[in-house]
Order: sequence, then structure tokens, then C-alpha cells
Amino acid sequence: MLLKNADLALYRAKAVGRGSFSFFAAEMDLKAQLRRVLEIDLRKAVATGEFELFYQPIVNLKQDRISGFESLIRWNHPTRGRVPPNEFIPLAKHRPVF
Repeated sequence: MLLKNADLALYRAKAVGRGSFSFFAAEMDLKAQLRRVLEIDLRKAVATGEFELFYQPIVNLKQDRISGFESLIRWNHPTRGRVPPNEFIPLAKHRPVF
């Protein structure tokens, strides 16, 4: 337990930047647990097809026409509902699940 807590404090210090330090706090453990649950759910979501792809037009206002599209992915979690992209995309980038 001590090593796990020290590890969490180390990761926090690394995230803050060079030359910093961090003391362990209980919310670090809670955040890590929530992140782990989200990671497991994300892996399941890929396997069960819980994602939806949307296309948003990019409009050229000078020419008054569509000049392209932006693709947006949305996650419909079975119990949490829509999971905001800012919660799951950084996790997917950090730990590839595909």
C-alpha cells in the first residue's frame, strides 16, 4: 500500500513538472481507481460498439458553402450515459485500447 501511494504521489509530481514534489493524498487513490474503471469500460465499449461517429460540417463563410467535415466520436455508456470526449479521449491516447 505504501509503495502504491508513493507511486501515485510520484506520478502527480511528474505531471506538475521538473523539480516539483508531491505528498500522497486520498483523492489521488480515488482518481486512480476511477481512471482504472473508465479504462476497463473503454475496452468493453470498443468490443461492444458503444461509440457513435458524427460528422460536423466545416463551412467556408466567404464562399457560403461546406468546405469539409470534422469527425466527432461519442461514447454512449450503458449506465453513465454520454461520456464527454475530454474524459475518454486522453485515456485512449495514453493507453491504446484498439
